[in-house]
Amino acid sequence: MSTGAVIGSQAKVYYWDLLASPIGWTAYEEVTEFGDLSESRPEVDVTHLDSTSVERIGGLKDGDKFDMKQNFTANTYGTAKDQFDANDTLDIKVDFTPTGVSVTKYFKLVPLMCGVEKVTPKKEVSLKTSGRITGDVSDSTTVGA
Repeated sequence: MSTGAVIGSQAKVYYWDLLASPIGWTAYEEVTEFGDLSESRPEVDVTHLDSTSVERIGGLKDGDKFDMKQNFTANTYGTAKDQFDANDTLDIKVDFTPTGVSVTKYFKLVPLMCGVEKVTPKKEVSLKTSGRITGDVSDSTTVGA
């Protein structure tokens, strides 16, 4: 029996590339894993000792963390390092359409870390980048096409 579940193969992560010719979305190369890509409501837990239940109020949106792992190559490391060093907010697009689910998400990301995550005896080396999502994860974008 088929569940309708999909695998992540062919999902793509892109960044808005001002250096591309023409300017546009460029796919990150050799992505092996990415996530936490979720949408949440901005609220603050204000539960106190006299509370009889959890109390929450609307608050400032706290950006979620987004991690991505790639095979370590000169290109993947070069792109990650350049983006980290530039310290600019990135426009990111995640496209699940090739997996069979017509979902594309857009968000802004502030790079926080890039580096070698692991080296194994099989000569597998992986690159890990992390960033903080600023603003909302949405179905539309104000940049790009």
